[in-house]
Amino acid sequence: MTLGIIATVSAILGMLATPLFGALVDASRHKRTLIVVPVVIITTAAPWTLAAPGNLSVFGVQCSVARRQRRSSVPPS
Repeated sequence: MTLGIIATVSAILGMLATPLFGALVDASRHKRTLIVVPVVIITTAAPWTLAAPGNLSVFGVQCSVARRQRRSSVPPS
C-alpha cells in the first residue's frame, strides 16, 4: 500500500468521523477533556511512527491527526 492511499483513506475516515465526534462534543459536559485526550494521542503517535515506520503506524497517525484537525477547526458552541 502506498502512502498516498494511506493518507487518502485516513482523510476519508476523518471526514466520516467528524459529525460523530462533533455530536459527542456538543453533548458533552467535559469539553476540555475531549481536547486533551486527542493531543495526548497525537503526541504519543508521532514517536511511534519514528520507532516503527511501517504502513500501519503511518495509517494510525494519519487517522489520529485527521480527526484532531477536524475537531479543532470547529468553533466552540
